[in-house]
This record gives sequence, structure tokens and C-alpha cells, in this order.
Amino acid sequence: MNQRRRYVVAVLGATGAVGRELVEAIDRMRFPVSELRVLASEDSIGAEITHGKRQVVCEALVEEQLRGVDLVLCALPGPVAAVWVPKARAAGATVIDTSSWCSKRSETPLVVPDVNPEQLATMPSIVASPTAVSVAVSRAIRPVLATCGEVVTSAVVSALLPASHVGHGALEELHQQSTALLNFRPVDVERLPARLAFNCVPQSSDGTANSSTDERRIESELERLLNISVDCQAVLVPVFVGASVFVHLTLNQQLSRDQVVTALQQAHGVRLHLDDAPTPSDLGEEDVIEIGKLRLTDHSCQLWVTIDNLRSGSAVNMLRLAQLLDLAWSTARA
Repeated sequence: MNQRRRYVVAVLGATGAVGRELVEAIDRMRFPVSELRVLASEDSIGAEITHGKRQVVCEALVEEQLRGVDLVLCALPGPVAAVWVPKARAAGATVIDTSSWCSKRSETPLVVPDVNPEQLATMPSIVASPTAVSVAVSRAIRPVLATCGEVVTSAVVSALLPASHVGHGALEELHQQSTALLNFRPVDVERLPARLAFNCVPQSSDGTANSSTDERRIESELERLLNISVDCQAVLVPVFVGASVFVHLTLNQQLSRDQVVTALQQAHGVRLHLDDAPTPSDLGEEDVIEIGKLRLTDHSCQLWVTIDNLRSGSAVNMLRLAQLLDLAWSTARA
């Protein structure tokens, strides 16, 4: 029997909110690693990150660190990923990237394992992992489409985004803002677009369209994943971790409640709440999306969806993509 291959894996942006989750998920999901390189900017050199029962030390992200790497898990911001993803490919690595730069490239497969795993059949060298909201909504809608047919014509998505959506620094800033306000001290705003503690901050336009960059990204990703028209509104809320989304689906035919309930209850990684509505504080360590507030009318369906945006929505999705690629590579070698 052939021994399972183990890979040299590099995590780029390892000290960020998603990067830290990736380093933990590699151990938790037992991805076969022979060497793990955790890399970030020079400011993060020496930072320790939890990997199973031990701490790994972050090193500088330089081109030499990409030599000999089999798989790169990229959790860098879009403009930075635009520089380092091509360098990783030039060094011979396969890249799974969660940045906006990668997801908007039409030539790069955008994949959620429970939605369109067939996109990995060709073993692409670069794979885009969507934003957590797109992961959650596509995983919620896809079972309905698979069971009931192409009944959804459009979706309106109202996303409540936590501070961790902005990054690890925003988590610290929300904590500092909350502490300052509770102690009647002035509030500093640096990483967040505005004061978020005890407040809500709508995502604003960047001047080029009526939607913000986040909203346009979610719309584009869901349209690619589900082949339906999508409108999105996004608001930052004073929550540390956990994205919540209200989804309104327009249908081209009437569906019974039993049809939708059965489709969602049988779907992988979905927990349906029939008698209550899940909240971010209800999220545990399982890789599930929580769905509640199911309502149907003659030509619409409404859902409330909650997901851990760092764990299930980002790190776990990327590791599941890596597992599928590992399976494809192993099959090709056999």
C-alpha cells in the first residue's frame, strides 16, 4: 500500500485573524504536512501561533521561503496577495487564496466544497476561496437548488459583518473602544472605518459604484457560485466573531415548507433551527452553518444564516479545498 504523501505547506499572512485559524485548522483537520512555514510581514517576525499542542514561530515572508513549498494557503489582503500569489506560483506551489484579488479573477476557480467541488477536477494551480458570507449563503441555498431544481431567480442578501471581517487588528480595536466607552474615555479609530463599539457601520461606497467593495465582492461570488442575480447590503456590527446574514430568495415557483426543510436537514454541514433563530454566540467548534427563521410565501423564501467567519467561513473552507486537491493528486499518482 502506498504511503500517503505529506506536503510542505506555507501559510501567508499567518498572524492575521484568518491566518491564525489556518495554522490551527491544519493540525485539527490532520492535513498531511511534512513541514509548516508560517509567514507574515517583518513586523510579525517572532510571533508565536498555536498549532495543536505547540507554538510555531512566524518568519518573514520572503521569496526564499517559497522554495520547495507544495501548497500555499494565502490569507493576505487583496493588494498584497496580488504580489505574492504569482510569486508562489512561479516557485512551483499550488495556491489556495482567500483574497478579493483572487476571487475576482474569472480564470481562477472559485470553490466551496459543498457547492461546486467539480471545479477542482482539473487540479488547478490557483483556487479562490470566497468570503465567509458567500460560503454561508451558497451552502444554505445550494441544497434547495439540488433538491427542488433551479427555482431561485434572485437573492437579496443583508450581511451583518463582525469586526474580525476587517482583520485581527480590528478585533483588538473593538475591545479597546468598548473598554474606553465603558470607562468614559475618548475612543480611537485606526483600523476600523468608524467607531464600532456600541454602534453599526454601513459599508460605504468607494465612489465607483453604489455598492461597497465588500458588497460587490459578495454579489459577484454568489452569482458565480449559484448562477442567480444577487443584491447585497453589508453592515459592520459590534460583534467580534460570527457573521449573520438575512437572505430573501425570489422563486419562479411555489415550494412547500416540507421541501425546503427536507433539503436543508439532509445537507452536509447545515443545522436547521425550526423553533428558534441562531446567533453568533451559539456557534461552536463544528464546521456547520446555522439556519433559522425559515419563511415561505408563494414566490419567496427567507432564511437567517449564521457562520463562524474565521473558522468555517474561511480556514475550514480552505483546508477542505486542500483535502480535495490532495485526493485528486493522490488519485493521479495511483
